[in-house]
Amino acid sequence: MEKNHPHAYGIGYAAYVPDAQMAVFSDGVSGDVGFPFRVFPAGRRPDYFVVREADPRDRNDGLIGYDLGSELAARTAAEKARDQFGIVMTGSLLLMDDPEHRARILFFPVGKDASFRGWVFLRYRGEDLFKGILAPESPIAFQVFDGPSLTREALFFDSHGPVRSGPGPRSGNWSHVQAIEAAGQYWTLNVTGLPGGAGPKAGSGRTFRSLAALVLAGSGFFGILLLGGSEWRAK
Repeated sequence: MEKNHPHAYGIGYAAYVPDAQMAVFSDGVSGDVGFPFRVFPAGRRPDYFVVREADPRDRNDGLIGYDLGSELAARTAAEKARDQFGIVMTGSLLLMDDPEHRARILFFPVGKDASFRGWVFLRYRGEDLFKGILAPESPIAFQVFDGPSLTREALFFDSHGPVRSGPGPRSGNWSHVQAIEAAGQYWTLNVTGLPGGAGPKAGSGRTFRSLAALVLAGSGFFGILLLGGSEWRAK
């Protein structure tokens, strides 16, 4: 994972388990691991999206046995990935084993229709999703906001500072704002020229799209979308 997805917090597999098959599934996994396998949270549900494997174990072990389907945002994204046989990401959510950080999960369906078995997933902390796109000394600042609003509350990535203490939307000697859709999520990009850096003329939509493609191409997440046949669209 460190080589192909260096900024992901974890990689794993979630099995799709209908309620009628849960007893057989749990017994089978318990036999494999040598101790009783516990699915949580407790409660009976029509089906379960059970985390069967997650690595690296030192920071993802608490997710083993967790029913991702019990989390509405995760269930919605996983079902969409299964039904469309495509790559889909959740919105921002909190996972019980890392409550101090907002998370996002990228789902890849395993099997299609009758051969469907579950999902491989990549887990990111929100602030790491676009990490490494720009060098800290870059004269360009790059921000990503959830949805259409450029507010401090919607900001989840800032290339030049921690989000929690960030300034909200940046401004500079030039800036371009563009809404995009990627992996089922709608974001607003704010690319800004910091003082001392040259940049394109304001209002050049074509130039901005080239800039947006350039900075996104530096993201491991965006590379995953390309490899998976997904796309991003400027809106």
